[in-house]
Amino acid sequence: MGPIRCKNSKTFFFQPFSNEKLRASLPGHLIAKKLLLGKEEQEMAGLIGLWHDIGRFDQFKKYRTFNDQESVDHAELGVLMIKDQGFMVEISEGNKRLIIEAIRHHNQLGLPAKMDNQLLLFSQILRDADKLDIWGICVSKLQKDGSFSIPSMSWLA
Repeated sequence: MGPIRCKNSKTFFFQPFSNEKLRASLPGHLIAKKLLLGKEEQEMAGLIGLWHDIGRFDQFKKYRTFNDQESVDHAELGVLMIKDQGFMVEISEGNKRLIIEAIRHHNQLGLPAKMDNQLLLFSQILRDADKLDIWGICVSKLQKDGSFSIPSMSWLA
């Protein structure tokens, strides 16, 4: 996939997975690798995973919660941010659509009935990777009494 350039920028701000530790820390990339997808697909799955919760930053800044029901849909907010910031200047139109739609649907109860096979695959990878990421956070912060040690996540209990 190569480096990604911000719109109106002559310098690269992100080189996908140039750091082996970053690559290994992204569950989406690992799932794609276990599915024996090609290197570009692995990088795409990792990139989608890296950006999928970008809306959480503004969500928490504005509403002081991560609860979409009490604030805004963080996935849709993330899609707007990604489009507005021009993160995808160097990415093909087809891959832009794939990234946007996988992120848009990652937190919904179910996926739309009509999705092309590629979007369905990357959406499922992202949803599984997100669950693994959340599971790790929850397990690490779960107290013996069943409560969470992170106040912003206490609504999950």
